Amino acid sequence: RSGIAETDFTGEIPKRLSLSGTGEARFTHCIAEDMHGKIKTEFFFGENLSASIKLDVKEDINHVLLSVYLVNMYGERIAMATPNTNYTAISLEKGMYAIKVLFEDTFMPGDYSFAMSLSFYHTGSDIDFIESFCNFKILRDSEKKDLNYPWLTVHGFFRPKTSWSIQKTSQ
Repeated sequence: RSGIAETDFTGEIPKRLSLSGTGEARFTHCIAEDMHGKIKTEFFFGENLSASIKLDVKEDINHVLLSVYLVNMYGERIAMATPNTNYTAISLEKGMYAIKVLFEDTFMPGDYSFAMSLSFYHTGSDIDFIESFCNFKILRDSEKKDLNYPWLTVHGFFRPKTSWSIQKTSQ
């Protein structure tokens, strides 16, 4: 056993998981993929992963916010991703959309899932919202065994991209 589980999971989101929404659009599929497009349920520590999502837009909609969340094992949304960094509204024409969100941060070992939201920008009213779907696990082992997570206790949920300065001072 390699420690990495691939799956033939179709990623189809049951309609009953659309807990709220006005119905102009619906998330229909979500899978977690590695950098080579393989559907997986387990990822190495330090491995980048993508949420691959299908969205069925039933009629033209304007001024909406599309969000994908990373959900931890406690059901908390610990990270939010949108197609643009300044959170501006987008418009979608009627049709089927394939959405891929590449997560480049290093997630700490543990169990996660994705949440998806499409809402009206100004009111926040949901068009469709999936609270938690597409479970996956981040392992303690890295692919090349050179960056294994060394502790049994996990400190946080992801390693943010940071810049540091550490200087010895005279005081």
